[in-house]
Amino acid sequence: MAIGQLNLEAILRNFMPEETSENIIYFGTILLRLIIITIIFLIVKYFVESFFDANPAGRISFRGKQSPQRIKTINTLLRNFSMYILYFLFIYYLLTALGFPVGTLLAGAGIAGVAIGLGAQDLINDMINGFFIIFENHFEVGDFVQIPAEEITGTIEDVGIRTTTIQAASGDKFYIPNSLITTVNNKSRSTRQVTIEIPVADETEFKTFEAEMEDITQMIYEKYNEVMRDEPTIVGFVRGVDQTFNYRIAFTVATGEDYMHTSIFYREYLFALQEQDFKIPSSVYDET
Repeated sequence: MAIGQLNLEAILRNFMPEETSENIIYFGTILLRLIIITIIFLIVKYFVESFFDANPAGRISFRGKQSPQRIKTINTLLRNFSMYILYFLFIYYLLTALGFPVGTLLAGAGIAGVAIGLGAQDLINDMINGFFIIFENHFEVGDFVQIPAEEITGTIEDVGIRTTTIQAASGDKFYIPNSLITTVNNKSRSTRQVTIEIPVADETEFKTFEAEMEDITQMIYEKYNEVMRDEPTIVGFVRGVDQTFNYRIAFTVATGEDYMHTSIFYREYLFALQEQDFKIPSSVYDET
């Protein structure tokens, strides 16, 4: 941006009457510089935003196959980083156009520079840790994570160059500086187990009951296959409380799906057993 090389004062004088005062010429020149800088900034900003809206990270060849969430995260990080640089340059040239010796101030800041550097230490740590989080693929947008140090559990909503946004199940939204994210339990990188135990009544015909349970289990596996990570394990009859027996089945599902689908799977079993007139015994704690 070579605004300083343009003889804006001479150009302005060509359009102004000869009797125009020097003060008007001076302030008019500064105003013209500010307008040109702002126009250039807005044009460049538009093209930068358009470039990243086209998702260039999705066309970059990273090592191995990348998930859409990781590509989106990297795209967001590169976009934020580019916008930081663009705004820094915009402010720098605005101050220069207003007559502030920005270069001299930056070069000879001395004690003030040290103070600013110490104050910006956390910001630098946030940015460095943000880069490591993204490029080491600790987590991606959409992952369900736990941050033990901050006692926060939720879904990654955004990963910025300085902060990470997490939405908890309660609806609370947390903006965490990246430097505070030292330990992460990424629950989306593992699977969860849903264990179903159906109590068996004493009068139950066990072979018929077992066959029915196997049919229901297969139906559930096929119906909810999109959340399944492995075939269900039918453990069978296990001891319950006070000489009772339960029938146990274990499902392996995607992380984050276990809480909701535990209720859904019980519902499927109970409704299907009820249709076949199987009796579910009352709780051993019920008064008789």
